[in-house]
Amino acid sequence: MQSQQLSKTDFANFLVCPEAFWLSKHKPAAYPQPSPNAHSQLLAQQGYEFEAIAQRLLQERLGQGYTPQETLKAPGGLLSRPDGLFRHDNGAIDLYEIKSGSNPNEYKDDLAFQLIVARRSGLEVRSAFLVHTNKAYVLGETVDPEGLVKITDLTVEAKARALELEPEVDAALTLLKIEQIDESQCSCLRKTRSKRCTAFEYFNPDVPSPSIHHLPRIWGKRIKAFVDAGIIGLDDLELSDLDTSSHIKMLTSYKLQKPTIDRGGIAKWLGGLTYPLSFFDYESFASPVPVVKGSKPWQHVVTQYSLHVLHKDGELDHVEYLSHDTDPPDQLAHQLRADLPPSGNVISWNKSFENSRNKEMGQWLPKHADFFRNMEERTRDLMLIFDGAKGYPEGTYIDWRFMGSASIKIVLPVLIPDLSYDDLDVSNGTEVMVAWRELVAMPMNDERAKLRKAMLDYCRLDTLAMVRIFQKLESLC
Repeated sequence: MQSQQLSKTDFANFLVCPEAFWLSKHKPAAYPQPSPNAHSQLLAQQGYEFEAIAQRLLQERLGQGYTPQETLKAPGGLLSRPDGLFRHDNGAIDLYEIKSGSNPNEYKDDLAFQLIVARRSGLEVRSAFLVHTNKAYVLGETVDPEGLVKITDLTVEAKARALELEPEVDAALTLLKIEQIDESQCSCLRKTRSKRCTAFEYFNPDVPSPSIHHLPRIWGKRIKAFVDAGIIGLDDLELSDLDTSSHIKMLTSYKLQKPTIDRGGIAKWLGGLTYPLSFFDYESFASPVPVVKGSKPWQHVVTQYSLHVLHKDGELDHVEYLSHDTDPPDQLAHQLRADLPPSGNVISWNKSFENSRNKEMGQWLPKHADFFRNMEERTRDLMLIFDGAKGYPEGTYIDWRFMGSASIKIVLPVLIPDLSYDDLDVSNGTEVMVAWRELVAMPMNDERAKLRKAMLDYCRLDTLAMVRIFQKLESLC
C-alpha cells in the first residue's frame, strides 16, 4: 500500500474529492494521473522561473536563518515542505510560501496547511508570509527582483484559515487509514464539470454523455438536485424539469437530434452588421516574469494577429502579423492600423479577450489609443450566437453536440467538418505561447521558419473558421 502520508498536494486532492484522494493513496495504479499538457507544463516552467528569483531575494534579505524547502513531519503522517522557513533565535519560525500569482488571498489554504503541519510538529509559528508577483511592477531594461517580488504578511488570515481546516486535515488522515470505501460513486457526480476530480470516470463509469453536467453553465446546486432525484442522463430529463431557456433549447436539440435554430434571431444579428467584415484574432504571451519591456506580470502582450476581410461582394482577403522579438507591440499596432479597414464591423470569437487587449494597448501606446478604442466599438462577438447562456437572446443556434460549450474548437467540427485543428503542429493558444517564447530566442534558420509557419497556420485557421461559420449562418436565413 502507498505510504500513509498526507502532503499539501494530497490534502488539496482531498478537498476536491475525498474518494479520488483515497484512490490515489490506496490504489495508485488505478488512479488516472493527469496527463501533462502544454498548459500545465508552461505554468510549471513559469512557476519555477519566478520561484528561483524569489528564493534568491529571500536568501539575500534573511541571511543564514533562512532555509528553503525544509521538510517538516508531524504525527499521523502529516508532511510538508514549505518554500521557505526562517528560524528565530528562540526557535520560533516564520513560514514563506512562494506563488507566481498576484493575488495572495488565493493561496491561504496552502499557507494554512503549512502552518498546521509546523504546529503539529512542535514548532511555534510566529508569522506566515505569501511571496508573490507584484501586479503593479513594470519591466524595465532588466528584471528587478525587488520590484517584481512582493511579500505579504498573511499571519492573521492563515491562522484563522488553519482553524477552519484542522477538522478537514483530521478527516483526510482518518480516510487515509481506511482500507476499503464505496467505489461505486464519488462526490464529484454532484459538481460541475470544471470542479470534478481526475478519477470521475473511474467512480462514475455509467454516466452517459451528454449528461445533465453538459447543460450550458448549469450550477452545482441544480446538478445536485437532479442527481438526488435520480436524473443524470439527458434521456432522464423532461422539458418540464427545466426552467432555463438555454437548458430547454439543448434538451430539445438532443431529443430531436438536430439543432434548435432561431433563424429570425440570426437574421436580425446578421442584418445589423456593416461591411466589410473583419474577422479578427489575437494571440498573446503572458508570464509571471514579464519578458516585454513595459509589460507587467501576467499581462497578455499581443504577439500575433490574423485578419480575414470579407467584402459585400463575397471577396475574401487575408493578412497576418507575427512579432519576432520582445519589443513593445508598437510595430504590431502600426501594421494593424494599415491592415484593418477603417470602417465596417470587426468580428471576433469571445470579444472580451480582444477588447481587453485593445484597452491595454491603448493605455500602453497612447498614440494608438483612439484607433484601439474605435476598434473596440466596432467589434461584435460571433461566439454569442452559440452561447446558450449569453447569446442573442440566450443562444440562437444550440446543438446538443456542442456539449454545452461555445468554444470554436467544439463548434467548428459540428458545423464545418472539413476544417480541423487536429493536423496542426501548433493547435491551441498555450502552444502558441510556448512557441513564441522559443521563436524569439532562435537564430534565423529553417527550424525557426518552420515554427513561424506553424504559428501563423494556427492563427489563420481561427479567423478562417469564423468566416466559414458566419457563411454557414448566412445560408440558414
